[in-house]
Amino acid sequence: MPATVPEMLCASLISTVLIAYLPGSGTRYLSQTLHFRQPVLMGDTLTARVTVTDKHEMSNWLNVKTVCRNQMGDIVIDGEAVVMPPAC
Repeated sequence: MPATVPEMLCASLISTVLIAYLPGSGTRYLSQTLHFRQPVLMGDTLTARVTVTDKHEMSNWLNVKTVCRNQMGDIVIDGEAVVMPPAC
């Protein structure tokens, strides 16, 4: 059986997407929940996706749904994050 990949290494893809793409450079990570649904195996290809689900105007916070899928489309990690986007 192939070796598994550490879960938090896989979860780091989520923070990469949040910091590099949406909302982008300068984003402050406030919190994250993670649910590890199944193991990630060496050689798997992962895709991380983030979707803004709510915007708090007064605090300038965003609630974000986070999902990582493997090459077969199976959810391996899901959760929610709260981030503060950079000032415009």
